[in-house]
Amino acid sequence: MPGGGRQRGHLRHKRRLPPMNTVMINDTPATVLIDTGASVNVMENTMYQRLSPKPSLSPSNTKIYTYGGLDPLPLQTTIEVSGTNQDHTTTPKLYVVKGNLGTLLGCHTAEDLELVFFARQRATRALQYIVAHHRCEGGPQPEIINRVGLLTRQSPERQCLTAYVFFCAQRRQRALCHSVEA
Repeated sequence: MPGGGRQRGHLRHKRRLPPMNTVMINDTPATVLIDTGASVNVMENTMYQRLSPKPSLSPSNTKIYTYGGLDPLPLQTTIEVSGTNQDHTTTPKLYVVKGNLGTLLGCHTAEDLELVFFARQRATRALQYIVAHHRCEGGPQPEIINRVGLLTRQSPERQCLTAYVFFCAQRRQRALCHSVEA
């Protein structure tokens, strides 16, 4: 094959792990899958059995479907729990399903626990802070793709530095080709 065995236009992808995190649900550690495309939170029955104290059950007639699925998930009940990640707490509604499918946190709960954030919202706030404190000149905001989920929690200092780099690169109309670590 020409080119030393490489195929033209062929991309090799590394297998990535799904976005998992451990949060406290009613003071019980739980490994959850973060799905920013999900509008509800789903908990497996086996995880519900591990909760202590057990939250009260509420009947539900809601039908929950997987993406592209035709059959609803085998829903048992709904519960309201206390979810905690470091110093962020929320009380989401979770749908308990039969089996051991895993626990899934939807977009809004993941945002409330600051497991994900959306780059444009944070970058806009950081830019406003920088301009207000005269650390950079004002001007149009950089083009940051709206609602890009980032799965790392960043300090305010790093957010400001990242926003500053985006802002100044945009002012000079240069493309960034490296990342800046604070």
